[in-house]
Amino acid sequence: MNETAPSTPRGDHRDRDDSIDVLRVIGLLLIMLAHTIPSSWLLFQLRTFDVPLMVIVSGMAFCVSSPPALRLGSYYWKRILRLVLPTYVFLTLFFLITALCFCLSDQASPFKGRLVGTFTLRNVNSIGYVWIIRVFLLVALTAPFLHALWRRVHPALFGAILVVAYIFYEIVFQRVPRLEPSWLNTFVTIYVYFAISYTVVFGVGMLLIRLGVYPRLALAVVLGIAFAVCVYVMSRGDTIQLRMQSFKYPPRIYYVSWGLFMSTVLSLVFMKVRLGGTVRSVVQFLSSVSLWIYLWHIVVLSVMSWHIDVVPFLRNPWLKFVTVVVVSSLLAYGHRALFKMIAGRLSRYPTAKKLVSQTFLK
Repeated sequence: MNETAPSTPRGDHRDRDDSIDVLRVIGLLLIMLAHTIPSSWLLFQLRTFDVPLMVIVSGMAFCVSSPPALRLGSYYWKRILRLVLPTYVFLTLFFLITALCFCLSDQASPFKGRLVGTFTLRNVNSIGYVWIIRVFLLVALTAPFLHALWRRVHPALFGAILVVAYIFYEIVFQRVPRLEPSWLNTFVTIYVYFAISYTVVFGVGMLLIRLGVYPRLALAVVLGIAFAVCVYVMSRGDTIQLRMQSFKYPPRIYYVSWGLFMSTVLSLVFMKVRLGGTVRSVVQFLSSVSLWIYLWHIVVLSVMSWHIDVVPFLRNPWLKFVTVVVVSSLLAYGHRALFKMIAGRLSRYPTAKKLVSQTFLK
């Protein structure tokens, strides 16, 4: 889930941007929280800025660490190694080991009929959870073109272009009827619409890098007003209800405005944060292996659901959340240690070492 390492262009560890690491960890924890608490809780609606926050952080990190000129071939190859290949290797092993375990226990596989949906990174007819990988893949595809625009225009113009692009997206979503055949409608809905909306969100992250305290504050106020208008317009009768989750697939203005508002506020709060000692080390570790923590948390959640009767205390949402975070992080730590050792044994084979490092250690 890391677009790039959150550091300065010089790559100096001492100059690493702690705010980017902190925001990424917050986003990761909120995503895992969503998978452990009841959907009926108000907190479930409030935390829905989690994915937009992660995308905004990726946009910020991308601008901080990307060179002025990107070589598209090299860039896309690295994206595949860091995002697609690890996910597919993980899913393949997960499915194979799960199928073997259920077969040995003479039980039907819990993932029957979900393979295609999972490997196409859909949020339906899949194991769930993997749709966020699709989001990061889509913004990775569009990032170089957005980056080229970001470097060439004034921040105000860049922001105006993002606004126009999003308005265009909303108009198209509202006006274009359901497409036929059905596969085309599905493709447009889960790939094209997601690509446009989250590219705009990614662009806001790029914009924030250029904004100081007061411009960020002004942007937060504007986004807060936009969200308040959405809440009022979408309210049912005299009852005001927060329903951001209902406008998430694909993203709509209700969901997007909340995500942008909270992300901008948090970017303002942690703008000057400087960590030290153990706290910094822990935050940097969680940030740097966020993809693998996320993938391992799928395993932890699945095992919990299959054996909940054995460990009934995990029915408590908060205990479940803490357990998922801790166990997933420990698995990611062990995973990283293992592949560091493997990479070290491949010193005489630089190509293989680079492949292992870029695929399993980033």
